[in-house]
Amino acid sequence: MLSILVLHQHRIMSENIELLILEAKSAALKGNMNRARALFRRILKLDPENLDALISFGVLLNSSHRSAEKAMKHLAKAVRLDPTNGIAWAHLGESLILLKRYNTAEEYIRRATKLNPENARNWHRLGNVLEKKGKYE
Repeated sequence: MLSILVLHQHRIMSENIELLILEAKSAALKGNMNRARALFRRILKLDPENLDALISFGVLLNSSHRSAEKAMKHLAKAVRLDPTNGIAWAHLGESLILLKRYNTAEEYIRRATKLNPENARNWHRLGNVLEKKGKYE
């Protein structure tokens, strides 16, 4: 009986977190970045290993350009949790581009292109980082 109660409680918490993630993404889309940041912080306190929240919060922080260092911490954790997640690798590379760490950015974006070769945005990122490194071939 206790295990059923625990499973039910876990399912309710997971559903609540998913709703909070949707609310945070909605706030960001509406331009309410302070609310989105606060919601993502709350989500990550409740579930510090939630990949969707880690990646989405990293993307949000990258969008402000001043928070790329903070974004990198969340995205690096997402990569550690799931090394096969090409989206996390790509956004981690984006953080590194913003921080002008082009060599490592190139490495991470190349990994993202290997994991998701059909993702045109990754190829665009790779072109950007190569151009910034002066590799025009």
